[in-house]
Amino acid sequence: MVEIGGKPMLWHIMNIYAAYGYKEFVVALGYKGEIIRIIFSINMHHTRNLTVNLNNGKGDRSWRKWPGLIVHLLDTGTDTQTGGRINV
Repeated sequence: MVEIGGKPMLWHIMNIYAAYGYKEFVVALGYKGEIIRIIFSINMHHTRNLTVNLNNGKGDRSWRKWPGLIVHLLDTGTDTQTGGRINV
């Protein structure tokens, strides 16, 4: 994934849409979709606040930058062509 200023281009695109009120995103993954999953997994752990209750061991994570943001990473299969990913 191409980075701009140390962040993936997809992050910048989502940040622009989030600034206009869009809080839910669907990313259709296919060939090399695991790269996007890895990037979201790594960033999820480094861009969240984490609260742990030491009495019961329960934790709560919240986004520092985008509260309420929901990202769906959907696997459409490695053989699905680009048009097949947007077909409903």
